[in-house]
Amino acid sequence: MVTENAVIVHEASKTDKRLVAYLVPHQGQVIENTALRDFLKERLPDYMIPSAFVTLENLPLTPNGKIDRRALSQLSVSNYPLSEKTFVAPRTSDEELLAGIWGSVLNVERVGVHDNFFELGGHSLLAVSLLAQIEQQFGKQLPLAALFQGATIAELALQLNSTDTTNSWAPLVAIQPHGTKRPFFCLPGAGGNVLYYYQLAHHMGIDQPFYGLQAVGLDGETAPETRVEDMAIHYLQEIQTIQPQGPYLLGGHSFGAWVALEISKQLQLKGEKVARLAIFDTTVPFNQPIGIDWDEAQWITDVAHIIGSLLDRELEVSYAEFQQLETQAQFSYLHEILKQNGWLISIKQLQALVKIFKANCQTNYVPQAIPATPLSLFKARDIPLVSQASTQMESFSQHLKQEASWGWGQYAEGLVDIHVVPGDHHTMMSQPNVQVLAEKLRACLDKVQSA
Repeated sequence: MVTENAVIVHEASKTDKRLVAYLVPHQGQVIENTALRDFLKERLPDYMIPSAFVTLENLPLTPNGKIDRRALSQLSVSNYPLSEKTFVAPRTSDEELLAGIWGSVLNVERVGVHDNFFELGGHSLLAVSLLAQIEQQFGKQLPLAALFQGATIAELALQLNSTDTTNSWAPLVAIQPHGTKRPFFCLPGAGGNVLYYYQLAHHMGIDQPFYGLQAVGLDGETAPETRVEDMAIHYLQEIQTIQPQGPYLLGGHSFGAWVALEISKQLQLKGEKVARLAIFDTTVPFNQPIGIDWDEAQWITDVAHIIGSLLDRELEVSYAEFQQLETQAQFSYLHEILKQNGWLISIKQLQALVKIFKANCQTNYVPQAIPATPLSLFKARDIPLVSQASTQMESFSQHLKQEASWGWGQYAEGLVDIHVVPGDHHTMMSQPNVQVLAEKLRACLDKVQSA
C-alpha cells in the first residue's frame, strides 16, 4: 500500500506542533486516511497517531540519499483535512459562519462540522481568539470552557443557540469527565485559564477523568479572589460536587500548585485523604509578592511579553510607551498590537486577564500547619525568562531550588517523587513535550488509584 513514509513534528510556531505523516503510495493505490488512522489506532497509543496524512509522489532526499526532513517541515499542511471523521460540510448559516472563523484561526482551508478544534491544532491562545471572533460575529460571549463542552462546529452552534447560561463561568471545568478511574483535579497558573490543560488531559487517556478549576473573574465581570485560602474553600466545594469523599488526586501548575496545597490541607483537616498531590514546575511559596511596587503600565507590559512569547512573536511594546497613556488607552493600544499580530481578544477579556494575573502574582501565601502529603514534583528542563514577573519569581525562588525537592520535602509524606520533563514552564504542557509529562503523571496516579 505504501512504498515510503516519514513522520515529523510540523511546527507552525512553538505553541502549534502536530505530528504529520508523509506517504508515498504504491503506483495506482489511493490511501484512505480514515482507514489508515483506524489501522494505526489498533497498534499505537493516541499520542503517536499523526494529526495529518499527506500523500506525495516522492519524498524529498538530501544529497546523500537520506529523507530530507527539513524540506518536509517546510511543506504546508493547511490544505489537508485533519479530521479522522467523514467530512460533513456546514449545513446552516451559523455553521457556515463558524467554519469561516475556524479556518481563519486555525489556518486550514476546509473545516467540517464534526472536526475537533484541538485535534486540528487548536490550543489555549487560539481558543481565546476563536471565542473573541465568535463574540464579534454573533454578539454572544461564550465562556472559555465552552470548547470542553463541545469542541466541534456543530456543538458550538448548539451552544450559541442555547438560552441556558447557568454557571457558564463556574470554576469547575470538565476537561475530560469520562472514565472509571478516580478523578484528577488540577489548578492552573497565574493566568487562571484551564484551556491549556487539554493536551495533558487528552494524553492521560480516556479512562482518566480530568477536571480543571478556572479562576473567578475570567468573565470580566467578577472581581478576582486575592487570598489562596479563600480560593481553596471555593474550589473545594466545587470538587466535592464531583467527588464527595476521598482519597483525592490533586495537582497544580505554577501558582496553581500553591492553591492545590491549601486545598489538600483543608481536605485533610476535614478528615479526608489526599492520595497524591502533583506539583508542576514551581517551588514552595517564597513569601514575597511579585510586582508589589509596579504601576498598571508595568503589569500590562509584562502580560504583553508573556503573550508574545506564547504566540512566538516579538511584540513591539515597551513600558515607556504604555506609561504615557491612561489605563484604558493602554489596553486599547495593546489590543490593537495583538490584533495586528493575528491574535484577537476582546478588551474586556484582556482586562480580566491582567487583573487575574496581577492578583495571583501579588498573593502572599504563607502555608500554615500543612499535613504530610504524598507529593510528586515535575520540573521543566528549561527555564524561560520572558517577563519581569518570571525573572522576579526566579530570583525569589533561587535559594529554594538549591535543594532537589524545591522545598516541598517539608510538606511531603516520605520522599518527594521527582521527575524532570522536557520543555520549559509553558511548553511542558504543549506538544510534543506534554506526552512525556502525561506518561509520568499517569504512572504516578495509577500507583495510588486502588489505594
